[in-house]
Amino acid sequence: MPLNRTTPGVYIQEQSAFPNSAVQVETAVPAFIGYTPQVNQKAGAKLFEPLLITSMGDFLNYFGYPANPGTGKMSPQYVPEYYLTQLKKAPDKGQSYTLNGVLYAIEPDPATVWYLYASLLLFFENGGRKAYVVSVGAYGPPSKTPIQPGDPLVNPNVKLADLQQGIESLKRETSVTMYIFPEATLLSVAENGTLMETTLLQCEEMQSAMAIFDVIGARNPDPKLWEQDIQTFRENTGTNALSYGVAYYPFLKTTVFTADQVTVANVQGNIAPLKDPATQKQILAIIQEQMNVLPPSGVMAGIYALTDAQAGVWQAPANVAPIGVSGLTKLLSDNEQEGLNVDAIGGKSINAFRAFPGRGILVWGARTLDGNSQDWRYISVRRTATMIEQSAKLALMAYVFQPNEPNTWYLIKAMLENFLTTVWQAGGLQGSTPGDAFNVLTEQVILDGYLRVTLLVAITHPADFVVITVEQEMARS
Repeated sequence: MPLNRTTPGVYIQEQSAFPNSAVQVETAVPAFIGYTPQVNQKAGAKLFEPLLITSMGDFLNYFGYPANPGTGKMSPQYVPEYYLTQLKKAPDKGQSYTLNGVLYAIEPDPATVWYLYASLLLFFENGGRKAYVVSVGAYGPPSKTPIQPGDPLVNPNVKLADLQQGIESLKRETSVTMYIFPEATLLSVAENGTLMETTLLQCEEMQSAMAIFDVIGARNPDPKLWEQDIQTFRENTGTNALSYGVAYYPFLKTTVFTADQVTVANVQGNIAPLKDPATQKQILAIIQEQMNVLPPSGVMAGIYALTDAQAGVWQAPANVAPIGVSGLTKLLSDNEQEGLNVDAIGGKSINAFRAFPGRGILVWGARTLDGNSQDWRYISVRRTATMIEQSAKLALMAYVFQPNEPNTWYLIKAMLENFLTTVWQAGGLQGSTPGDAFNVLTEQVILDGYLRVTLLVAITHPADFVVITVEQEMARS
């Protein structure tokens, strides 16, 4: 209100009673980058444009096939094609099936296999609340040829350039905290490696998101040579920005697709066995089982969201039972997981899903790809630090261009101390007092226009190894 008032009267001038405050940013907002059934431009969806959804209903509205106009029923969103091929002998790799005394292979046309739709279903089922979807294209045409038993599943319709353009579009969405590529394992090994390196570099540039990766070969691990897939994955992630990446192994056997969602429309090739009702039921059950083998990244995005909501971003997203998961493509032992959890050479830790008697399937690992780093070894530490950084950055925007003088320094210090006290009280920082948990330092370079703020924080670390010591004691009188 101007000071040079000339009209007699009573004037009200409000003063701000409370200083600016720092608010915790959201920590569980994934972006799913991949292929969708279609892109409904009439509803507002566009290719390579991040679109926020809060339910599968939103996804179907923007990207799903419309309902059948005659019946009003929703059209199937995913109809992969599987080929029934008669064999003379059991294959050296992969599976074969005996139907009415005849040996068959039942394998998909790789050009019809897509993962984003099912991964979103698992995300919401496991606690996800909202996500961005970046459609890089609609489903491509079938190749009319199945893969051979045991061969890698590479979809020729999945293009590295499409996924990279999808990543690029996320530079405008600073609220995204996770990058998910459900169809990345459908690329070749070399192209998947390029995608992972590109993604990690963008995560480091943005400083606000992590990438959750799946492992090629985890869909159908070789009983003896599965560790080669792990080695190949590690060799193709590069060496930069590893703390911004995390990987999970193996693929999951899920319950996403029910028996009524698998029909004879899914079967190609030799369809003669379908004429027998019992054999047809057996074939459709095999196809249903294969369709339900899915990468774990979508499940983990949901578990991250659930863990953050229930306990906080500083809680490790591990020792949690995934919903909608009935089995694993590889049952790991303690000795086998040892080589995944601790990589003595490159430090690229890979987290496992394990099956435990009496407890079921659990997420059994909480490390980033930077497993040898004392600073950024754990997912919860990396994500908590990112949350603190982004929350402080957002709060400090209010002080850009403010006078670089003691009052401003005091307000900034008080604001950040209040924020970090809240984080400490919630269990995100360790220490018996706030002074043990954090320190806020300001440094002024007034002539250059700089005000430097340093946050020293003691972030809570997970108990990765719990050791029980049992010692016999002599009986006392």
